[in-house]
Amino acid sequence: MTPNDNSILASLYDSIPDTSSTCEKCSDCCGVVPFVETEASNAEAWTGKRPHLNGISCGYLSDHKCTIYEIRPFMCRLMGAADIIQCEKKRKNGCNPPLTREQASHLVKMYRQVGGPMVFPTLDDFIQAAKT
Repeated sequence: MTPNDNSILASLYDSIPDTSSTCEKCSDCCGVVPFVETEASNAEAWTGKRPHLNGISCGYLSDHKCTIYEIRPFMCRLMGAADIIQCEKKRKNGCNPPLTREQASHLVKMYRQVGGPMVFPTLDDFIQAAKT
């Protein structure tokens, strides 16, 4: 992680249109969420926990609410804002995402170049959590 990673991520986050006004806050999209290392470190500093799973849901989900919403990772911000990662409920209700596939793909490419390696819960973590 470089000191500049957070500012670059903040700029990328600002490039994603806010679609929260059309979000039903159902948490259906809060499953296995990828983080880059900078985002994982930020989440750990915020909560004291590394990214993890709670069953098959994101470990930062509590009572259908995101406990790291203010610092949520790029992929959570992109959900519903791009047709490549569109909310099924919004799609069924006829909501069109503001970002085209090309725009979203460009942002994802930029995202993959900053913040360190991708961090996923391990497959073992996923299997263990699914058993509980």
